Amino acid sequence: MDELNTLRNMRASLAEPEPVRLAAVRSRVTAGFGERGRRVRLPRTGVRLVAVGALAVTAAAGITVAQNLGGVDEDGHRRSGIPGLPAGPVASAAELTHRASLKAATEPAWNPRPDQWTYVKELLATSSAGTAGSLSGRPDKRTTVERWIRVDGMRRATMENGGRLENAPTTPMDRSAVPRPDYTYLRSLPTDPKALLALVYQQSGQTPLGRDAGAFTTIQDLMSRSVLPPKLRAALYGALAAIPGVRFARDVTDAAGRHGVALYRIDEGYLRTDVIIDPTTFAYLGHRAIAVKDHTSTGGDGTARFTKGQKLGWSAQLGTAIVDRPGTRG
Repeated sequence: MDELNTLRNMRASLAEPEPVRLAAVRSRVTAGFGERGRRVRLPRTGVRLVAVGALAVTAAAGITVAQNLGGVDEDGHRRSGIPGLPAGPVASAAELTHRASLKAATEPAWNPRPDQWTYVKELLATSSAGTAGSLSGRPDKRTTVERWIRVDGMRRATMENGGRLENAPTTPMDRSAVPRPDYTYLRSLPTDPKALLALVYQQSGQTPLGRDAGAFTTIQDLMSRSVLPPKLRAALYGALAAIPGVRFARDVTDAAGRHGVALYRIDEGYLRTDVIIDPTTFAYLGHRAIAVKDHTSTGGDGTARFTKGQKLGWSAQLGTAIVDRPGTRG
């Protein structure tokens, strides 16, 4: 199968009205993520709630990888910082990438068995005013989504708000699409930021908002749904920082209330999307989409109005692990 042509043909077969252009970008670059069962739907207004990640550390030689945002010492106590890294706050995207790379170099490689599973727990902000993948009002509600994907990509499972575990095989299209979050695929990606970004541009192709917006969304979604090998995580930060239009922010809060620095883009002149990162541990903390000015979008599916400061998407990743079976959490 020619994967790139398949994605391009899927993209070319649809013609969306103006208000759903950004939703189209997100839906196509995440086509390979292949979840079945319930999921947060893409909004017609062009914003999607996406998951966000956190730092995983090796916990046992089996392997089980458990989440701890601050890191732990040999006694299981949380560290306040990372030995050997420069002190002081992160001040730029370049410094963030450099420090994350130094940290990744100190972390052991993970070699899970093909029959093991990756686990990601997400917290998604929703609104009592209604939601279709974007926030229709104040983010006053929360939904927890847990996902398991077999390391070899052959099966997946999901659970929402602690409910029923849905377990199903992946399809041949799921397994051939790019990008995708199974660990076998992730280990095949380059860990040099320039080479990684070149591959992302190739795999995400051209989108209605341009290749830079498509590449940003591809990387953002890949981080949000995956248990990332340490060196790949650092390379993804470097690739994000190298995309034209990406900027650095010092203090952004994820949906769980954690503060971090952010790499962000502004699309269509009003929609700012933040990838939030812990500046001490370099964990991937969360995502936020926010209107930076008033905006009205009109098309065949109606009119959507956004006000400056309105949150359109907000999430946090609360844990990741490598486990032996779906339904377990490390």
